[in-house]
Amino acid sequence: MGLITTPGPALSASIDGSPPPAEAVRHFPVPVTTKGGLMITHIVFFRLKDKSPASIAAAREKLLGMEGRIDLLRHIEVGVDVIRSERSFDLALVTRFDSLDDLQAYQVHPYHEGEVVPYMKSVSEAVAAVDYES
Repeated sequence: MGLITTPGPALSASIDGSPPPAEAVRHFPVPVTTKGGLMITHIVFFRLKDKSPASIAAAREKLLGMEGRIDLLRHIEVGVDVIRSERSFDLALVTRFDSLDDLQAYQVHPYHEGEVVPYMKSVSEAVAAVDYES
């Protein structure tokens, strides 16, 4: 088993580029390789209707709430955009899975499908996603 390190509740780095505090890093035991040596990375970008810090924080916490509830997740991180340009999205969700089958099972997992998707649809004005082997 290897370890994947992901940012925790604090941002992954401060605006000045300093590393996150130790309590903000989460470690997940995962296989070092998977079938064929590749994993599936699933990235989703969210542009929120309400761009207030409170709204962004609530959406981020809803996404991070999948940790520990969906055992197929091998990695989860949620980043908050720091550039805030006209073309920017507000949040990026990055998840990794052992296989395409695991990604598909995640899509219909009761917590994802029943809690996260409806909430994110209600607070988002645009969503974009990409899935690839990594």
